[in-house]
Amino acid sequence: FVLFTIVMGLFFFYLLLNSYIKNSLVSFGLILSAYCSPVMAFYSINFMPDVTSLAFVLIAWFFFFRFLKNEQTKRDFIIFLVFATLAALIKITSLITLIAVMCLVILDHTSYFKKQKNGALFENKKKLLLYLVYGILVVLAWYAYSFWLTKYSKTQSFTMQTALITDIPTAMEVLGRIMDDHIYEYYPHENYVLYACLIGFMILGFKFVDRVLFTTFVIVTIGNICFFYFLFYQFKDHDYYVIPILTSVFFLMLIFADLLSKIKFGYFKWIYTVFLVILFFNLKESIVWTKRDLAKRFDTAYIKYFDKSRSYDDLEPKLRKLGVLRTDRTLSGFEDGWCNSLYKMDQIGYTFTDTTRASRIDSLLTLHEFKYLVVSDSAKFNKVRPRDLKTEILTTHRGLIVYKINNKLNE
Repeated sequence: FVLFTIVMGLFFFYLLLNSYIKNSLVSFGLILSAYCSPVMAFYSINFMPDVTSLAFVLIAWFFFFRFLKNEQTKRDFIIFLVFATLAALIKITSLITLIAVMCLVILDHTSYFKKQKNGALFENKKKLLLYLVYGILVVLAWYAYSFWLTKYSKTQSFTMQTALITDIPTAMEVLGRIMDDHIYEYYPHENYVLYACLIGFMILGFKFVDRVLFTTFVIVTIGNICFFYFLFYQFKDHDYYVIPILTSVFFLMLIFADLLSKIKFGYFKWIYTVFLVILFFNLKESIVWTKRDLAKRFDTAYIKYFDKSRSYDDLEPKLRKLGVLRTDRTLSGFEDGWCNSLYKMDQIGYTFTDTTRASRIDSLLTLHEFKYLVVSDSAKFNKVRPRDLKTEILTTHRGLIVYKINNKLNE
């Protein structure tokens, strides 16, 4: 499903690019360049919702610009609103799409787009603002409900939380981790060079840049920078957090496509030819790099080295045979990947790691709501809770020990 949605998203954005440049080959090349991200390619065949959210954003922008071009028919704007709202419901960071259009409407009210046809960008600003507010309220209501449900059911919330960094050493540590581990998982080196050139070209030809496209690009990019700032620490261990930011890359391609359509004839035709050559070699290197990264990610040795939770993969059937229900709240101890073990066991519960304080672990173990404990390192557990629990062992599995703890640790 995720792969299907991103293919559709890329197809609609391809149509948007081609509506400006009128060249199918170049439009396809630009789209492929933006997509050739190892992270994007990997999570396109994954269960994570980030790629689907991005796909819906790309589809939404297609219908928005079609709305602007096609006499502002209500149907196009409603379709834009539906996809933009769905994207934000899947991933709250995509809410920037609705906010960006709202900013465009407000700017239009100040006559910012007075050089547009009829002296304004939008015909019925109040009605559009009302639709946008409806969409934003739906999104906010959904996330408010999710937080309430989490609190009411006393489960762990997986909605992204802000992770601000307040000191320079930590910021440098996270930045160093990103530069060492993730920067070339986002895009290969050749893409960074290409995008820097596109930005430089956009600056040099600024008087030819479409005001609406550029303003939208700036608003979306500011929103992405805010997302990066508020969740900066999360980027340390989550390569897929960059996916919502890639909307700026797609908009950069859109602006460049519009510029190309204005200079590909006459005196500037040589620039157009040079770009085609550069794009060809960029795509060649990008595809090779992305393919190499994917091969590494799916390599058995690589998976065994980085995935410390493989022993949980086939634990669920064994638990079910022993009468452990999915709703039986379970503690998972000393697991490096945050909540990976719970995902793989398909259990509701809570995890603690090596860095969790002993007093916190002790308080979790004495709560009556937890019925089972799964630990990957009995030696570490015995240091925290030295009591002999051998009589409470339910089963063992690939180095894991499953204890039945309901009301036992309180005796």
